[in-house]
Amino acid sequence: KNTFLAKNILYNRLDFFTKVNKIKVELKFNHELKTHLLGEPEQREIIKNYEEKLSQYFFDNETVSLIPKHDQDVVNIKIGSDKQFPISELGDGLQQVIILTYEAFIKKDETHAFFIEEPELHMHAGMVRQLMNFYLNETNHYY
Repeated sequence: KNTFLAKNILYNRLDFFTKVNKIKVELKFNHELKTHLLGEPEQREIIKNYEEKLSQYFFDNETVSLIPKHDQDVVNIKIGSDKQFPISELGDGLQQVIILTYEAFIKKDETHAFFIEEPELHMHAGMVRQLMNFYLNETNHYY
């Protein structure tokens, strides 16, 4: 009984911290996306190029638009002709793809080292392959 209770408490704490970290990442992503879209033409062009690469690698060439809403701390996404919706409503794998590719693409003119633990955790093997192709073809970083 005590072992079960301890595991349950540990799971609840891990789940809480996972949710807190996910919220922090979403807020940072929202802020950076707004900064780029409201910045210089070159910054807006980077986001446009990123959306095109997302489309090409992960959304079967459907048009992808990332939309930071001014009255919310949530980024919305519009895919093809579908209605836009909060990015949090995407599957975990696609959310993770966006989180894992955004920073690498935005900073592709520099060389950085990225340490990614278990990228396959919420992704289908085919999506992991596309993620690796994205990294190899679109960035010059170390992973």
